[in-house]
Amino acid sequence: MTPRPRDVTRRVIFLDIDGVVAPIRRWDRYGDLEPACIEVLNEIVAGAGAEVVVSSTWRYGKTVAELQEMLDAAGFIGRVADTTPLGLPGHHSDFGQTLALLGVPSGSYLILPVVGPTTARDGTGYLVDFLFRPTTYLLTPGTQVVVTSVTEGSAGIAMLDANAEALRALETSAVDYYAALRSAFYQDRTARIWARRPGGHPIVAAARRMLRVLPLASAGGQVRDLPADGRDEAVEAAVLER
Repeated sequence: MTPRPRDVTRRVIFLDIDGVVAPIRRWDRYGDLEPACIEVLNEIVAGAGAEVVVSSTWRYGKTVAELQEMLDAAGFIGRVADTTPLGLPGHHSDFGQTLALLGVPSGSYLILPVVGPTTARDGTGYLVDFLFRPTTYLLTPGTQVVVTSVTEGSAGIAMLDANAEALRALETSAVDYYAALRSAFYQDRTARIWARRPGGHPIVAAARRMLRVLPLASAGGQVRDLPADGRDEAVEAAVLER
């Protein structure tokens, strides 16, 4: 009977160069690679049978081969296997989505100049986003109006152009075009918010309980907030047919 091969565990060491193998020479400057520190690194790598993954800022602008060559020149005898990823994956979000995740109801459906379709909650979130923009404080009020109109208006024009055929088809088939647009807005907004829903974080749950006292009531009539599958949390408002 042939014995089963043993599982092989790959061992790696995440190496930060500054202050580890490149000692601090001054408070504002790190030195070159220190041979004595490289020797200690060699002992650790050899004893653990590990490879090195560089997590230092020295990985910016350098390939794995270039990092290997740099460490080899200082006396390193191990292998540089890889580097940690650069940066974080980007995503688009806004404060209105954050309020929705905390349980704030959507409130009335609104159409605002420049901003376009929104709700009372998302309009409040837009104001918070506006106050956190550096350009809000760097530009004069007149310039700010022009910049906001151009950026928000161009984004709206681009979105309109991208969805022109779908809008024409909706206008042709819909009995009430305005209600159909409102429904489409709510469905799209709901999908964006639910895509960001966290899984029951205690801080989020506590914040939901605190924000339930906010006086943002539903619009009533055709629009109201619905519970999420019987759970005690609010989701984006949905359009209800009479």
